[in-house]
Amino acid sequence: MRPSSTSPASTRSWQRTPSAYICTGAPEREVSLKLYRGAEPIALSDILPVLEHMGFRVTAERPFEVKPKGASHAVWIQELSMDTDGDSPIDPARLDSRFRDCFVRVFQGAVEDDGFNRLIAAAGLAWREAAMLRAYGRYLRQAGMPWSDAYVQATLARNPAIASRLVRLFMAKFDPGAKPRPARADALSREIDAALEAVSNPDEDRILRRFRNLIEATVRTNYFQNG
Repeated sequence: MRPSSTSPASTRSWQRTPSAYICTGAPEREVSLKLYRGAEPIALSDILPVLEHMGFRVTAERPFEVKPKGASHAVWIQELSMDTDGDSPIDPARLDSRFRDCFVRVFQGAVEDDGFNRLIAAAGLAWREAAMLRAYGRYLRQAGMPWSDAYVQATLARNPAIASRLVRLFMAKFDPGAKPRPARADALSREIDAALEAVSNPDEDRILRRFRNLIEATVRTNYFQNG
């Protein structure tokens, strides 16, 4: 699935990719994000929806204009303070590269901008893993699943451990770089069943089971094709 070619994101460009890091001494759910761009700073109205879909709330922005010695033009550095309402502490090693890859691709129009991207921080997924769950979600919608896209996205974000196991189940079934692991796939399916016992909302239980059932029913995939 590809975003529309007319998306405003497709017109955006970067001088340097952003970096995300944990503030020294900051609360476990507080993150600082630095954005680097030439010519002019990025409008907050362009940044906020992307970050909100990734599960973050911007609490402050500090822009700086820097002109390196000998450079013909200035560079803008925007430092944003953010927090997340996730239940788990943020792992800075996991967050930095995966957050950066997803954020830049969304901003450039290469990845869709929706609540599935919240799984990057919530479940520690890579952007392609979140895109795989997005594809399954779209299939379920086409098959007549009654819940909205936003509700399905929120369900996975509220159950990150199960979302992570769904991805691992998919990998155990199809990863061509590993030997077939039917025993591991069966074990993950049982782990998902056990985790579902703790899901009290019946709609969320049905949604998560349908994801699991659809992954188990999948026969083949082009997920691992390069290019």
